[in-house]
Amino acid sequence: LKRRRESDKQVLICLRYLNIYLFVYLPHWYARHPSCSIAFPSEPAKLIGGIFIANLGLADELEKPNTVVEFFEHLAATKEWVPNSHYGILKQIEIFFDFLEQHSEQLPGCNGFRQPLHADDFPPVTRAGGSPKRPISRRIFSFCLAYIEALIAHTDALLDRILSGDISDDVLLRLDESLVIDTFAWQDIFGCIPVVFHKGKTIPLRIIPKTVLLKSMRLKDGRVLRIPQPHALNQILVALYTGIRHNHLQWLDAETFDQFVEEEKGHEFTKLHVNTDKVKMQPWVAHVNVRVIEILRKQLQWRTLIDEPGFAQKVYYNNNPKTKWGKFYPLFSANRNGSPHNDSRYETAWKEILSGVETMLPEIGVSNIRLCRLLPGCVKYDDIEGTEKHRCELIEYGRTIQKKCVLEIKSDITPHSARVSVVSHLIAVLPADVIGRYVTGQTAATVY
Repeated sequence: LKRRRESDKQVLICLRYLNIYLFVYLPHWYARHPSCSIAFPSEPAKLIGGIFIANLGLADELEKPNTVVEFFEHLAATKEWVPNSHYGILKQIEIFFDFLEQHSEQLPGCNGFRQPLHADDFPPVTRAGGSPKRPISRRIFSFCLAYIEALIAHTDALLDRILSGDISDDVLLRLDESLVIDTFAWQDIFGCIPVVFHKGKTIPLRIIPKTVLLKSMRLKDGRVLRIPQPHALNQILVALYTGIRHNHLQWLDAETFDQFVEEEKGHEFTKLHVNTDKVKMQPWVAHVNVRVIEILRKQLQWRTLIDEPGFAQKVYYNNNPKTKWGKFYPLFSANRNGSPHNDSRYETAWKEILSGVETMLPEIGVSNIRLCRLLPGCVKYDDIEGTEKHRCELIEYGRTIQKKCVLEIKSDITPHSARVSVVSHLIAVLPADVIGRYVTGQTAATVY
């Protein structure tokens, strides 16, 4: 299609579903119903809207294939799409049909084709303001920030000791195999114990999740060392301080992110140059806590240690050569080709952080807040409180497992809840247009 897009991925997924209907489902259905008098739609012009798109009762046949609308309703039920996702997928199909109609005289088999989808064919969607994502409770938000700060400080200490040659590779291999870190047992290795400063209390953290990846990288001093990558922790903390989308933090430009920072001391807030956006056509400026720039400059220091060839090369935003944002040096370069870490890195770290924070809630006098659950991989966070169908599936799963059941951390507070959390806490003290314009980059309507 002729529309300029950052990525064709979502469009292609939608068209694949349509192709399954046209080239798999329909041929299979007609093969099983050879007596059907409805002509097979061998070209777009024969795709009669009232028969193949939405059933208008135009055919007297007792047996007729499901329509596109019915097909997508079955898909939505099977894949458990929320109404907005179902609506968005059908909208992509509608755009495709618009294209066929607009160029019907030039495209083979499309002469006379007309847009067959109508407003009534779409599922009802919620237009009310707000987000379905659950934010981090205001009661523990500041503690979450302090907890991540402690993990970052602990990681920085590990990096310093590796660079100074105080930790052998054998010790790091043993650390890399751990799921959690007993900071008391590892105190001699790290040289410190992480502590959280919260409401006048100093709280040592004994058991913490191992949230950083240890990866062998070539350094500019010629050594190849297994060093921690602080990317996920830094990105998550900045997201919680700013509410900026994770993708745009992940792809900050190492050369320009702090170009508007005024270096005079005493300023509590400063400017962050954000070089990409989901909606905007130009880079934009967010007003942020000075601590945000400090975190990102620490990330830049990590980047300057590395001598991998890809780190000296500019990378297309989202690794997409068609992007309107062009090439640049990613601040969060993590792979040897210079590209940032993938989404699963910070998504995994996020769940580990939530689990760690939840274990500390009794220590700070907080109860009745659940952040995560340990569940089998096939079970979603809400399934155990969901429909009867979900409960039956859980029971059946329990019958099939034998000697062990592998559990994973599940939560309905996702990394993207960072954005919702910032907005929900600021809306009590700032107008929506101020939050959107100066903090998160959203429109006032989206903030609401």
